[in-house]
Amino acid sequence: MNDLSQKLVITLVIVPILLGIFRTPKEMAIAAAAISVALAFANLDKLESFRAAFFEAKVKTAVKEAYAAIDQLKELALDVTTPIVDEMAVSGRMLQYIPLKHKLERVRKIEETLKKLGASQKEIDDACSTIYGRVVQDHIYKALYNLQKANPEKSTLFQGLDNHEMNIGTGHS
Repeated sequence: MNDLSQKLVITLVIVPILLGIFRTPKEMAIAAAAISVALAFANLDKLESFRAAFFEAKVKTAVKEAYAAIDQLKELALDVTTPIVDEMAVSGRMLQYIPLKHKLERVRKIEETLKKLGASQKEIDDACSTIYGRVVQDHIYKALYNLQKANPEKSTLFQGLDNHEMNIGTGHS
């Protein structure tokens, strides 16, 4: 019990007794109620619920939920911040890049955090579709370039490939 709580308990015993002796029982009851409420507020972190004639609070549960939400938001903030910082680190530097494997690991971690936060699979897919679409598109272009190189006599099949104007049907640009 902390110092404030000890003083409030002593006050809770002494003040109502003195008011009961020297004043009216009504004043004694009001003082006891007021000191009890002060004692409850002084120990909010230890209470699960508190009920008075005009006031009810479920404190411990609300505090736990708030801390859990803060932890989830902190995790998401870290997951989102990390790729931004990575990108800033290589931005403007010639011939430097973030390896695809590293990018996909970051996106996977963001997906996991979004799932923990209750995002639907569709919301997660929409949020991450750009990078996955880009990976699919890059792989298709690479395969088409290799096919074009292996089949120079069929160059008409690969029109628009060199300037990325060929419609490869990924649904992403």
